[in-house]
Amino acid sequence: MSWRWLSIAVAAVVGGATPAHASAEVVELRYAAPASCPTLGAIESAILERTANVRFGAPARRVFVITIQETADGFRGTLEIDERSEAAGGGDPAGSAGGAGGSAPRGNDERSEAAGGGDPAGSAGGAGGSAPRGIDTAADKELAAQRCEDLANAFALVTALAIDPTASILPRPRTEPPPSLPAAAVEADLDAMIDAGVGPAAMFAAVVEARVPWRGDYRLELAAIAGRDTKGVDGGEARFTWLAVRPAACRRWTWPAIAPGMEIDGCGSAELGAVHASGAQIVNQRDLTRLWLAIGAHGRVGLPLYQNIFAQLQLGASVPLVRDRYLFAPNVAIHETPLVTGWLVL
Repeated sequence: MSWRWLSIAVAAVVGGATPAHASAEVVELRYAAPASCPTLGAIESAILERTANVRFGAPARRVFVITIQETADGFRGTLEIDERSEAAGGGDPAGSAGGAGGSAPRGNDERSEAAGGGDPAGSAGGAGGSAPRGIDTAADKELAAQRCEDLANAFALVTALAIDPTASILPRPRTEPPPSLPAAAVEADLDAMIDAGVGPAAMFAAVVEARVPWRGDYRLELAAIAGRDTKGVDGGEARFTWLAVRPAACRRWTWPAIAPGMEIDGCGSAELGAVHASGAQIVNQRDLTRLWLAIGAHGRVGLPLYQNIFAQLQLGASVPLVRDRYLFAPNVAIHETPLVTGWLVL
C-alpha cells in the first residue's frame, strides 16, 4: 500500500474526528472481506494496539462497517460509520431501509447521492417510514491498495482515529510482562521415625520435612527431629532427649513408564543438634547436654496414594563426629554413642 493512501486516510479522519471519550467507548464493528484478507479479530487487535479507549460489542451507538472487495488492481474498500440516533421517535434504533424491516450499511449508490448534493442523511426509501438513522457521511472513507493486509491495516488506523483522535498512528509496542519464575513446589511431610544409636534403646521421634526443587532433578531437603528415649538401670532411670535438624541434598529418579508417580531419592545429609541426658531416682542426680554432630546418607521411596498424598519409606545411616559416654556415678555405664547410627522413617 502506498503512503499516499495512508496520508489521505489519516487527514480525512482527523479533520472530522469526534472528541475523545473520557472512558472506553463501546462500538460495533462489522467486517466483510475476501477469505485472503485479515480476519475480524485481526482488525480489532490492530485497533486496540492504537487506542485503549474502545470496547467492541453490540448494540452500540456507533457502528463501523468495513467492506473490502477484490479488484483487478488489488483491493478496494469502504468504511462507513453509522451514528445511531437515540431519539428516533421510538423506532428501530438501527433504522429501517425502505421500510422493509431489515437494515444494511449504505452502498456506493447512497454515497454518490450524498456527494451529488442529495439528502446528506441518505434516503430511507419507503413512504411513511420512520425517521432514518443518522449516518456520519463525512467519516465514510474509500481506500485502495494492492495488498489486502495493507488495506485492512489502513482501515484499522482510520477506525482507531475516528473512535479516539488521540490514538497512535503506529501500533503501540506490546509490553510483555516479565517472565515469572516457576513457583517452587514445596513438599512437606510429617513422619514417624525410629532411631538406633542416639540413645541407649530404640528412640521414637517425630520428623517434619520439607523439600524444594533445585536444578532439575535435584532437591534440597530440611528435616526437624524431636525424639525421646528412656532406660532403667539399677532402680534408676536415664532419660535422653534429642533435638536436631538434618539438611540434605538429594537426587530424584522417576520412571513414569514403569512405575507412574513413584519417586526415589538418594540424599547426602548432615545432622546438627543436641542430646540432653538426665537421671531420675538416683543419688547425685545430674543433667547433661551434649552437642550432636553427624554426617550421613539416606534413601527415600515415595508412592502416590491420592493427589498430593504420598506413602513413603526412608532408610538412613549417620556417622557421629562427636561421641559421648553416659553413665551413673561411679561407673554404671548407661550408653555410649556408636560409630554408626541407623534410622527408619515411615
